[in-house]
Amino acid sequence: MLGGLAQGAMFGRATEWIGVQAVLAIGYILLAAAAAGFFARRRSALAGGLSVIAGALVAGLASYVGAGASAPVFDLVGYELRLVLFALPYALAGLVAGALGGRARAALSAGR
Repeated sequence: MLGGLAQGAMFGRATEWIGVQAVLAIGYILLAAAAAGFFARRRSALAGGLSVIAGALVAGLASYVGAGASAPVFDLVGYELRLVLFALPYALAGLVAGALGGRARAALSAGR
């Protein structure tokens, strides 16, 4: 879950992803997804993908809270839906990164 919180900061600034910043942000998201897959005992690919989705949900919640208490609840649903749809391709890449992280863990534990 910590990876999801850290990825929320990346998704919160998604409008600033231009050039090298975009490459670094995507690399950070995939590295966090691989770490989630590495530390998951089973279903490492699912852990990687869900960490990306959790990051998008955290960023949506932060956007809603930043809008102020007067914002209707439907704005929260809009923020969440927009970011989850935006993060869907990255979640698919997070599935692959999580699987690779799980495979790295299996390779390291087989060497013991």
